Amino acid sequence: MPAFRPGHGLTTFKIAAEYGMVALHIGGCIGFYRRFRRDNDSAASYLFAASAIMVASQVFNTFYAHPYDIYNLLSHVYRVVFFCKCSDLKNPLCRFDSDRRHY
Repeated sequence: MPAFRPGHGLTTFKIAAEYGMVALHIGGCIGFYRRFRRDNDSAASYLFAASAIMVASQVFNTFYAHPYDIYNLLSHVYRVVFFCKCSDLKNPLCRFDSDRRHY
């Protein structure tokens, strides 16, 4: 299914898919925030920030009218920031898994 039609812009499917991703990242933000508040876990705070950055990235993906406009560029800049934020962590998923065994 095409996501972009020249002369028309983004398809309804593309916009709906992007907002679906926004909803998933907001869910991640809520979960990481709760984890941070409960355990004061620094990995959860990094993952919260990374998920919040991805929310902005996905929202920018719903605005662009041309594949080379500023919104598409900003979306990809935010993704680079997201990956840089995640690279600050030292194996966070293993930490979450080992913490889960204590409950």
